[in-house]
Amino acid sequence: MSIGFTFKGKVRKRETLLETIREISKKKEYNVYSDEDGVRVALCLAGGDLNINWKPESGIFSHYVIEGSCQSTPAGPGFHKAAIEFIDGLGIKSLEVIDETGYYVHRDFERMKREHFYKWLGAVIDLCNKREDLANICLCWDVTDYMPEEIDNSIVTPLGRFTKYEINEIVKQLGIRALAERFFVWNEPEKDARFYLNQAMNLLWESCYFAPSDRSQEDKDINDAIIRNMERAAKLNPSLAMPRKAYKEVCRLAGHTPALPEGSELTSSFTVGYRKALVTYQFGSMKFAVPGRYRHEWEAYDDKSGVNMWLDTSTDSPIWRINGWNIGNSNDDSKKPDFIPFKNRLNDIEETEIDNGKIKWGWNKICEGGESYYQVQCQVVAEASFYFVSVTCDKKEEIPEIVKLIKRISVIPSNERGVNEKYY
Repeated sequence: MSIGFTFKGKVRKRETLLETIREISKKKEYNVYSDEDGVRVALCLAGGDLNINWKPESGIFSHYVIEGSCQSTPAGPGFHKAAIEFIDGLGIKSLEVIDETGYYVHRDFERMKREHFYKWLGAVIDLCNKREDLANICLCWDVTDYMPEEIDNSIVTPLGRFTKYEINEIVKQLGIRALAERFFVWNEPEKDARFYLNQAMNLLWESCYFAPSDRSQEDKDINDAIIRNMERAAKLNPSLAMPRKAYKEVCRLAGHTPALPEGSELTSSFTVGYRKALVTYQFGSMKFAVPGRYRHEWEAYDDKSGVNMWLDTSTDSPIWRINGWNIGNSNDDSKKPDFIPFKNRLNDIEETEIDNGKIKWGWNKICEGGESYYQVQCQVVAEASFYFVSVTCDKKEEIPEIVKLIKRISVIPSNERGVNEKYY
């Protein structure tokens, strides 16, 4: 359930096409990522990518066959227009475009918004209203990434969390256009103040760890981009309501002097930033929750193996390490994996059955090199998979909170992985 377009055509030289793509992108402030098979042009955030692939024809006087596509929701109608205009300038021969909005032919922006994007958004809200259960609904969310903490009767979007009541009131009082301005990153023909504000909102809600810029290059890039987009929005429209409190917090983390003019605060029913709460990751068939400010890293060992880590290097918070193996047969009970003896003697060992699996955990104190620390160890059996989780902390008092998160571990059955009706 999305809006987009596809296209195909031919070019004589791949190098000439790539040079043109880079020239246009530099002028338009787009980012380009290329490899041997094609290129991705990032026109804006929230999935605002144009994908272009090429492959050579056979023969002496052959061309390169070009195929491309983009998904325009939730990036918005402004992105759709910009992507169409981008391929206009590439000089692709025998160009064929399949645009479900018809914009490639009629070039009527307001018509496209009204007949397709606003209609699509209205249909999505209708689906949300028909949901009778209380669990939060995720719209246009990448389920392969983390999942925000569940809050009953809330709607998760790339630009923020809303209550069902709040969304319906916006539409009732101000119309679908007002909701579109807060849902699509790029809702107008050009990059106006709202565009830059919405880019900042996407970064604040979805990407920002709310960690110091000196923790990692990723933190620095995110914090700088938030500041840059908000200050650009304020320059274009100083009266625009903005999340000024969140802006000042990011400025403090980045060591940046706040430069926004005085103005109104963009209010929200929820604290800005999904990563300010717990977030849930899927690792194989296992799901687990950790604080949102934790970053994923790979810890390499001397034997070229390694382990996945989730940690916050700016604090002395616990460090999670997780490995997993597919070692059984989910259709044969005799070949399914089972618990193994823990390497070290553990305290307070517990074991419990969970849906589609079982977990067992305990903790111990480890002394090495004159230093001591604590470690919670956990085994997870999930159909044909086996997972080992270790969580290391400095203080014994941290163990109860770690165990609470261990008890939240769940397993997704193999026939349901990647499928969830909540994610439209």
